[in-house]
Amino acid sequence: MVFWLIRHCLPWARFEDRTLRIAMDYVDSTTKLHSRTWAAETAHKLYLAQQRTVLEDINKSDSKISLVSDVWTTKGGHKAFLGISVCYITKDWVYQCRHLSIKYISWHHKGIYLAAPFAKVLIKNELHKKILSKTTDSGSNNFTMTKELSRLIEKHDGTFWNNNVNHQRCFCHVLALILGAGLAAVKLSSAEGPTSKKPENFPTLETISEEGELFEDGVQVSEAEEEIDPDDVPASDSDSGSEGVENTEVVQNKTKGKYATSGIGLTLKKIDYVCRRICSSPAKQAEYKVWAQKLGYDGPGIIGGYGIRWNIAYESRNRAYQARKVINQLLVNETENGNGKYFNGYEFSSKEWDNIKVLNSVLKEFLYLTKRMEGDGPSCSMVLYEYSRLIDNLGQLKQASKDGILEAMFDPMIKVASKYKELALKCEPILMATMLHPAWRLLLFANKFPSHHSSAQTLLVKKFKERQPMLKPPALPPTKEASQKVDPEDEGYNFYPVNPSLDDSEDELNRYHETKFSLGIKGNVLLWWKTQAPSFPVLSSLARDYLACASSSATVERTFSAASNICTTGRSALAPRTIERCISSHLWFRNGVEAQHDFDDCLAIFSNADKNPKFNPDLIL
Repeated sequence: MVFWLIRHCLPWARFEDRTLRIAMDYVDSTTKLHSRTWAAETAHKLYLAQQRTVLEDINKSDSKISLVSDVWTTKGGHKAFLGISVCYITKDWVYQCRHLSIKYISWHHKGIYLAAPFAKVLIKNELHKKILSKTTDSGSNNFTMTKELSRLIEKHDGTFWNNNVNHQRCFCHVLALILGAGLAAVKLSSAEGPTSKKPENFPTLETISEEGELFEDGVQVSEAEEEIDPDDVPASDSDSGSEGVENTEVVQNKTKGKYATSGIGLTLKKIDYVCRRICSSPAKQAEYKVWAQKLGYDGPGIIGGYGIRWNIAYESRNRAYQARKVINQLLVNETENGNGKYFNGYEFSSKEWDNIKVLNSVLKEFLYLTKRMEGDGPSCSMVLYEYSRLIDNLGQLKQASKDGILEAMFDPMIKVASKYKELALKCEPILMATMLHPAWRLLLFANKFPSHHSSAQTLLVKKFKERQPMLKPPALPPTKEASQKVDPEDEGYNFYPVNPSLDDSEDELNRYHETKFSLGIKGNVLLWWKTQAPSFPVLSSLARDYLACASSSATVERTFSAASNICTTGRSALAPRTIERCISSHLWFRNGVEAQHDFDDCLAIFSNADKNPKFNPDLIL
C-alpha cells in the first residue's frame, strides 16, 4: 500500500479513506489497514532502503561520477529545493542516470548558500572523492555555487576538484540562449512577458497539449530562472551569486511585448491570435474540421501558441502552416458572415505564410537538436560536433536568407554559438569525451578545431599517464633467471625478453589512434568500448569516467516535474523533509531502484506478480 502511495504521489490520508477500508474489508474481513502515521513512517524506511541501494550501485561501478543540479521552487515560491542527479557507467558499460537527492533550501538561493547542502550530501555519502564533472545551466548563482562547492570539499579533507575546467554549461540551455539572440535581433521574444527572477519547474521541452484544448488569451508571465554568463557579470554581482539580468548578448533589446508592430512580428501576432481563437471555440473547432474534410486536409489539428516555451510556439505555427488553406477559408467565412470581428479582421498573404515557413525551418533545427541532446546517454562526446555543425548550418541559413526578413537574426546567433563553443573547448570533460569517441579521436580537432589539436592531444596524454599507474598491477621482484646476463654466443637464440614484466601499454595510445575498428557518428559508443576494453585497458578506464559526463541538465529537470505532482495545492502542509523523501522515492521507483532488506517480502510479491498472466498481459499466449 505504501508503494502504491509513493508511485502515484498520493497523500497519507488515503490510508484512512472510508471507501478503501470498506473495499478491503469486503475482500477479507480480517484485514485492517494501519494509520496514516504508520504509512509515513514506513515511507521513511522505504526512502532509506532505496537510498542505500543507489549508493551501493554507485560504489559498485568503481568509476567517477558526473553531477547535475538545478533549483526549483514550489508554486507561489513558498519552498525552494536543490535537485541533484548523478550519472555514471557501470562495469558492464551501461549508462546510469539516477536521482541522488533533493534538498530543502531555507534561505535565499544565492550560489554561495546553495553549495552547503550540496557539499553535505556528497561528503556524508563519501561521493566527493568520485566527482569528475558538474553540469548546470548558465545562471550566475550556479557558477558561484560550483566554486564554493570546490572550496568546501577541499576544506573537508583536502580533496581537490578543479571547478574551472570541470564545470559544464547545459547544452540545451545554451541552445535557448542562441535562439533568444536571434529572436531578439528581429524583435521577437522567446517568452510572452517580462521575466521574473523566480525559478520554476520546467522540462527543457514542454509537453505539447492535445488539439482543441482551451487556452486563455491573456499573456502568461515567465518565471524561468534568468541565465547569465560570468563573463557578462560585474565582479560584485558574480561574487554574491545574484541571479542578475539575463545574458546581455541575448536580451539587450528585449522589451515587455512579445511582438513587433510590423514585419514577421506582426505576422506571428496574427497567427498566434487566430490559432488561440480557433481552439477556444467549440463552434470554430467544428467548422475547422468540416472545412478540413472538404479541402482534403488530413494533417494534425490546430493548437494554441501559448506559454513561454518556444517549442510549443513552433509546433502551433508549424501546424497552422500545414493547415493554411483551411485557416484562410475560415477567415474568408468570418469576413463574409461575421464582419471578421471574431478574428479581429486578420488576413494572411502568401508572403506571410512563406515567412512563417522560413522561421519554422530555423526553429525546427533547434527543436531536433534539443531532443537529441537532452536524453540520457553519453552525449557529452557529441557537444563539439553539434556546435560545429550548428554554426555551419546557421551560416548556410544566413546566406539563404540574404535580403530576407530573417537576415538580421543569424549574426547574433553565430556570435553566441561561437562564444559557447570556445568555452566548451576549455572544458576538460568535453575534450576527453570527444577524444574517447571512436568516431572522433583526434580527427575532429585536426579537421574542425586545428588550433586546439595540440592542447587536446597533450591533455589526453596527461590523463593517460595519470591513470596508467592506478591500473598497473604491482611489479613483482625480478627473478634470478631474469637478472642473469646473456652470453654473447647465445644472443641470437635468446627468444625471451630480458625483462618479462614489461608490456606494451606505452603503445596503447598509438594503437587507439591507428585502429581500424572505427565507429559511426551515431554508433553505440558504449558497446564499442565494451568489446574493445581488453585491448585498451587504460583508455577504457578513462572512457567509463568521461563518457558518463552529462551534456544537459534535463535529467534533474525531470525531478522537478515529479516534484510538481507531489507538491500540489492540496498538500501545502507537507514538511520539507517529507517532500524530499517522497520525491526521491517516487523517482527511484521510476528508475527501477529496489528497496531491499526490510522490503524483501514486498519485492517477492511483485516479482511473482510479474510472472502471473493476470498481471502481465505479455505472458498471455
